[in-house]
Amino acid sequence: MKIIEYGICSFNGPKENKGITCKDDLLPYREVYDFTQDPAVLIHTKTDEELYIEWEQSEINEFAQEHIFKYYPSWKQSNILRENDTEKVTKMGIFIDAVRDWSNQENPDPWDGSLELIIP
Repeated sequence: MKIIEYGICSFNGPKENKGITCKDDLLPYREVYDFTQDPAVLIHTKTDEELYIEWEQSEINEFAQEHIFKYYPSWKQSNILRENDTEKVTKMGIFIDAVRDWSNQENPDPWDGSLELIIP
């Protein structure tokens, strides 16, 4: 994960190292305060163009895998394939393909809610 501020990378590393788990966790990075005043005064909130996250493909793949495993953990996938029920296999395949399509699009945002809209 890279936090980009005004076109410059201000953080490059795992999201866990920054304690960022959702868009709301970026609020402290968005707010600009005037600390010459007591108490400090908020003078600007950075826009999505001024501050945003760039995701590594491996991180996007992790989000996709977690979403697939939410509905189809490995044991369930194995059982469905073993049963060889065409309808169940097809339903699972369509879901997995939709998640893969999401993860392979240009600049997918794991926090915009679009991944959660994909359900089996």
